[in-house]
Amino acid sequence: MTALRNRNQFNTDTPLPSSELRELNSATWYVHARAYVAMKWPDVSAKHRAGIADALATVTPALVNDSRGAPAPNVLRRALYSWAFRLAKDSTGVWQFRTAVEELLRVSRRR
Repeated sequence: MTALRNRNQFNTDTPLPSSELRELNSATWYVHARAYVAMKWPDVSAKHRAGIADALATVTPALVNDSRGAPAPNVLRRALYSWAFRLAKDSTGVWQFRTAVEELLRVSRRR
């Protein structure tokens, strides 16, 4: 109703105002940051990789609006640095996020 009162345009395919639809379709910071890591990782040195992971792990908690249910800041930073913003080579030599590589290893060990 607020959007209607403010004369916002509505999307013809959905019942949502264009502003809400744009917000729903925009990438989150986390998705954007991981895409950045995936783009940079294969072409930079190991020290630069560590710097990228460190910088993103430092700034990401500050960008989170809601801390309900979040782990302690040091635990969150360590998880982001060690897992979320790290790539590793899989068994075929292709760079993948470390979380995916570890999951594949865990699944293959069960077999």
